[in-house]
Amino acid sequence: MKTSIISRLARAMVAVVAVAACVFAVSCEKTHRYSGSVNQEAVQQIGFYETYELGDIADLLIALSGEAAKHNAKSDTVTLVEMLNKHSNGRVLMNNTAPVVGCVLPADTAAVDSIITQYGSGILPLDLKLAWSKKYSHLVPECYELIALRTSNGQPAMSGEYIEKATSEYDEIMGCLVTLKFTDEGSRIFSRVTKANIGKNIAFVVKGKVYCYPMVNAQVDGGRVQITGNFTEEDANGLVDFIYGK
Repeated sequence: MKTSIISRLARAMVAVVAVAACVFAVSCEKTHRYSGSVNQEAVQQIGFYETYELGDIADLLIALSGEAAKHNAKSDTVTLVEMLNKHSNGRVLMNNTAPVVGCVLPADTAAVDSIITQYGSGILPLDLKLAWSKKYSHLVPECYELIALRTSNGQPAMSGEYIEKATSEYDEIMGCLVTLKFTDEGSRIFSRVTKANIGKNIAFVVKGKVYCYPMVNAQVDGGRVQITGNFTEEDANGLVDFIYGK
């Protein structure tokens, strides 16, 4: 059944490979940090989300695209599937195990959001949340990626409320990054979440935007992770500033 779904989508669109420039790793030289407490209002806007694979929701995206087209009188209107696909131009290959459902120019994000809001109810799963990437895709220039997040009653698998400390750092291999230290409870939760998602992607989301969505290679213990996402020094320092309410 899943094979036929993927085959249908392949005929309708060229999907995006999610090569996530993001890792959950270990520590290095500190460059920007605070000694005070994190801002609770800020960290409540951060979450670690489980994700859907494109292959799992391919038929639903096609159905949503068709439903929206039925309600639009203009026969030449670009469909949702076409909008999600048209700028990839064959530069990326299908990866149905990735959480990226398409890449869209900034000018088209509002149209995509409108279709999802108007016609998604009753078609898309209640636990599915589609969110835009914070930065342009490194595979499709000047386009934002649309990421399929899996929620629990609308909430992430782990909230940012468990972040205890944050620092920006620089690594010669990974470049600029942000290290997060969790509380003891947060460490236990993150360990469980990563164990349950080995071989799958977990998305790091801040204020509704997806910063990165690394694949989990192993259970992460110790309560300390590093976040990368093609950050500039300004990006990394800005994220730390946000966490501390600066």
